[in-house]
Amino acid sequence: MSVEGIVTGTAYNGLYVQDPAGGPSSGIWVFADPGWDAAFGAVARGDRVRVVGRYQEANGLSQLSLLDAASPAIVALGAAGEPAPAAVTVAALAADGEPWEGVLVRVDPVLVSDPDPGFGEFVVVDAAGVALVVDDQMHWYSRAASGELQAGEPLDALTGIVTWSFGTFKLEPRDEADVVSPVHTGDTAVPADTSGSGA
Repeated sequence: MSVEGIVTGTAYNGLYVQDPAGGPSSGIWVFADPGWDAAFGAVARGDRVRVVGRYQEANGLSQLSLLDAASPAIVALGAAGEPAPAAVTVAALAADGEPWEGVLVRVDPVLVSDPDPGFGEFVVVDAAGVALVVDDQMHWYSRAASGELQAGEPLDALTGIVTWSFGTFKLEPRDEADVVSPVHTGDTAVPADTSGSGA
């Protein structure tokens, strides 16, 4: 299967590619071995690419796998700019997040309900108490990584890519700027979890 789109995020074991028009069902996770950028060529957020892989459902997540495709490829087609994140609600993701898998979204505002459930994650809730897990596949938010994040702390907005793992939809921020906090305006970069321990 071949897809063409814009790179919205990169991780140690793959990348996210999205149709520039955005919206539901416009993105997909491309699964690869660690070191995929050396094997296929480095690409960055905002690059337009053509990816050839094998479509599969892996533990409930739709993905394009480069591991068992006959002729896997990532072809860089030049810089194009990132699509704007789609505005969604935590409740919408909880009710039916599947159309948003692999899609860059933004939710706001939320409160931190659990600053450290483990595995490089934290949990936020909307005004109605509906929860959303924030994961560290691409970036570990510095206040969470340092233990400074507190239960009840407000966040003005969260931007990231929706994924599914361990039975729940999760949000994957890509850098420090994806977490907008009224109590933190720093730009400290925290490396993504490359150990594979993040869920």
